[in-house]
Order: sequence, then C-alpha cells, then structure tokens
Amino acid sequence: MKLSSFLLALSLTGCTSISAKNEETQIPVFPRMTFNSDILLTARLSGTFEQRGKCLVIANDDGGFATPYWPKQSILGKDAKGYFVKDAPSGEVIHVGDFITGGGGQAFKKDDGAERLKEINAIVTPDIPPECSENIVSIHSFRKTQKWYVGQD
Repeated sequence: MKLSSFLLALSLTGCTSISAKNEETQIPVFPRMTFNSDILLTARLSGTFEQRGKCLVIANDDGGFATPYWPKQSILGKDAKGYFVKDAPSGEVIHVGDFITGGGGQAFKKDDGAERLKEINAIVTPDIPPECSENIVSIHSFRKTQKWYVGQD
C-alpha cells in the first residue's frame, strides 16, 4: 500500500482537467478559518499540493483530491516557483507541486449536502465554491516531505 495516498479514509473523486496555461493565470481560492480554533481534527493527511483551476487541493496518486481550508494565520503568496502557502507561526512554506504531510481531517464530502457546505462556509473566508467542494478537509499543520512507500529504504 502506498503511503502517498491519504492516510485519512476519504471517498475521493476526480475533477475536470484544465489546461496548464489556464491554471497559471487563475488566482486560487484560499479559504481560511475566520477564528483560531481550540478543536483540531488529528488525522494524518498526505499528498501532492496542487492547483486545479481555481482550487488548491491535496491530491493522492489515485487521482482523488480534497480542498483544504487553512488555519486563520496561513498566508497565500506567489514567488518565482509559483503559488505557496506559509504557516505564519511555524514559518513552514509549501509550494504547489510539493508532496506534503499535515494534520487535519474530513470536514465535508459531496454526499453531505448543501446544508453541511453552508456550515463549513460559515467558518471560512472566502466561501469554498462548488467546483472546489467535492471533498473538503481541515488542515491545521503542514510541511513539505518526501514521498516514500512501505518497504522503501
């Protein structure tokens, strides 16, 4: 079993592909908590940090993905490497294309319905748009890591 897949059991689906040129020109949606929460989901999340259209996602090797909502103090920026997210307290920076590991958990899946999505959007800003809401996870800590597999030395 590949550890690069989400270690959190998510029922993930794919999304429509968008040309690379189009992705580069779109400013991604960056949903963040509107407050600092004392309650943190603690499942381990891992995957490749990607931009799909205007959605920033964590994707696994099987094509599944989830849109994270970030801690309040997280910062979205862009440099010569492209878009990045910085955790202000730790200084940790991840760029689109990095393999990452973090803590968080499943917050929403498409089957949960519109009311649950409204509940999520009530605690984040800006709202997570429909095209980014197939699966949503909270993420409270993250770092760039290397992808590895069981049995790899």
